[in-house]
Amino acid sequence: GPWSISGTGPWSISGVGAGRPFRLDGVFFLGHGFVTSSKGHGRWAPAGEGDTIDVQVCAHSMRLRLIRGAPDAPGWRLQTEGNTGWGGRDEVQASAALAAPAEAMRLWALPPRPPPDETSLRVEGTGPYRGSAGSAYLLRAGVLLATGGEIGQFRRWRALTPSTLLFYNGADDADPATAAANPAATAPTPAATADCARGVCVELTDCFVLRLPPAPSGLLDPLGLAAPPRVPPHRYSADATARSLEWILRPPATVCEDPCGGLTLRKLTPADGAASAL
Repeated sequence: GPWSISGTGPWSISGVGAGRPFRLDGVFFLGHGFVTSSKGHGRWAPAGEGDTIDVQVCAHSMRLRLIRGAPDAPGWRLQTEGNTGWGGRDEVQASAALAAPAEAMRLWALPPRPPPDETSLRVEGTGPYRGSAGSAYLLRAGVLLATGGEIGQFRRWRALTPSTLLFYNGADDADPATAAANPAATAPTPAATADCARGVCVELTDCFVLRLPPAPSGLLDPLGLAAPPRVPPHRYSADATARSLEWILRPPATVCEDPCGGLTLRKLTPADGAASAL
């Protein structure tokens, strides 16, 4: 159904609306009905029982249907359903392609499941969380898209407590596809369920802010036997802002016209030179 699209991205949408070409890159269909893109945000909602959604962005209203790729040609596309925009306000023809990592596509191809706990329900399909330390999207099925020196290496997220998220790599014990293929590899372990040894733990505050732990000093204990114990993030400190990522929605997208829409590149010919006034 349409909930397969929730918490996915990045998409690239291009089309023609009201006689003008438009394009949006870096599009994410988030929870709470938000659409984010490189040019601002919009809104989306399911449109019935099928793989169809209604989208409002850049003063355009459109109904898009999800088209899943064949096994020999994987990939997801969105295509306008009919010729009339949602609500009949303008005529829109548009298509979109999903450019996500292969592991994310594998997880999203599984039947959607409700988040396993209240914290996951609250934050699944949110982002971008932005700050000087990087950025992060918390997407469906525990998919993490992050940038930054400390968190950019991680591709998965999960809630450990109501106020702690784990960013990590590798299989998850709640991943049904991986568990079915190799149950022993995904059996719960103390490191996977009780501490942050698999990656980095971030604190989730009430205002949709992710707080990274203090930057590692790189120093060993006086005897050189072990690294210092992990320290929880500082709530109030001089580096609190530098260690924080805040969920910030940009203003609504309004200017999405594609100045290169409909143009093609080719080599000039002698006929072009003869016809040119320059």
